[in-house]
Amino acid sequence: MLDELDARHMTKTTLIIISAKHGQSPIDKSTLAMESGGSGITTVQDPSGFLADSTVDTPSSFTNPNSGATLSTNGHLQTDDIGLLWLQNQSASNITAVVAGLQTGASPMHADTLPPGTVFSSNINSGSALAALYGDPTSNDSVAAARAPNVIIQPNAGVIYSGSSKKIAEHGGGTLNDTNVALIVSHPSLTPGSISTSVSTTQIAPTILRALDLPPSSLQAVRMEGTRILPGLWPN
Repeated sequence: MLDELDARHMTKTTLIIISAKHGQSPIDKSTLAMESGGSGITTVQDPSGFLADSTVDTPSSFTNPNSGATLSTNGHLQTDDIGLLWLQNQSASNITAVVAGLQTGASPMHADTLPPGTVFSSNINSGSALAALYGDPTSNDSVAAARAPNVIIQPNAGVIYSGSSKKIAEHGGGTLNDTNVALIVSHPSLTPGSISTSVSTTQIAPTILRALDLPPSSLQAVRMEGTRILPGLWPN
């Protein structure tokens, strides 16, 4: 890509931003802990064994035409280096019972020590604290109602809920390994250096619009969340 920019004499007028959509956990393989059969310390128990709602992932009569896997109903538990739980029964009593069951299994699930720097306030997350991050799945917000999980399990650092011997890392969780990625901005007019201000990858999109002399507020997410452009690129 850089060679093509050079060939078109566009290098001096092109802003280049390099980043990644996610990190990977664990970076330190010595902290890896998995379910039986996995690559690391295999003492982790799967969260599904502590679900108080026995209807979650009830097999249906439908199969995935691509993989042949049986589709599930009544909610779903998706696990890797995090546990995402969607409940069909979203009553307060059912959510309370599910959270209590998971908390009972926190130690064998290896979800009893919150990793440093995580975006979550506890290992078992639900209710308003979780809704503040992802939206309330019981609200009238159509996006949150369709996509936001009812419970998120943030396991201890290094844990992957899988017994695959091929895995030594995964992504999707809330640890520093998962959420911290490289972010490099290059342009001939910039003075080389580092900016210590905390930034997010969500700031890349409005920065691109600003570089194109388009208003960042053209993006709905920018208007809703007040996302700023990356600092240090233009005078305030």
